[in-house]
Amino acid sequence: MSSSATLIMRAARLPVSRQIVRQPVLRRQLHDAHDPMPFSMKNRRALGLKMFAYMGTGFSIPFIATYVTLAKFKAST
Repeated sequence: MSSSATLIMRAARLPVSRQIVRQPVLRRQLHDAHDPMPFSMKNRRALGLKMFAYMGTGFSIPFIATYVTLAKFKAST
């Protein structure tokens, strides 16, 4: 049997609508209690400072790079 015929036979075994993935009840209950946020939002001041530092660092990189480049250019002339 050729590889394409084998692939068609495998695809035809079960319709996609019948392929149901079942999880145990205990696992579903544990998943529902999971907090998907990677950081705590309970302390708003600390969260604000962390966000400001994270975004401020990314925003300042082009300005720092420009300053370093201009300083090197002035030192070479």
